[in-house]
Amino acid sequence: MPEDKISRVSKLVRDYYILVPDDESAEKAIRTQMRLAYVRYRSELAKHYRSFDNHEEALLNPSSRIRNKNDWADLCNFFNTDDAFK
Repeated sequence: MPEDKISRVSKLVRDYYILVPDDESAEKAIRTQMRLAYVRYRSELAKHYRSFDNHEEALLNPSSRIRNKNDWADLCNFFNTDDAFK
């Protein structure tokens, strides 16, 4: 997950919840959870992409988790590369 998004979510968590202890370990826990959530999300999208027989079919059937079809097209193009599943 991009660092700027992790920082924004961390700030939101600290604004709305009282963390005890509110120190470096709490920040590390927030960041770890955000990264894990992002990896799971991308994994779900990749699994959805791979459920189709070809790239064109996947493009026509975006995941229900994606609201923007342009985002889905970008992800499909990424998933269609050799680097996507390393």
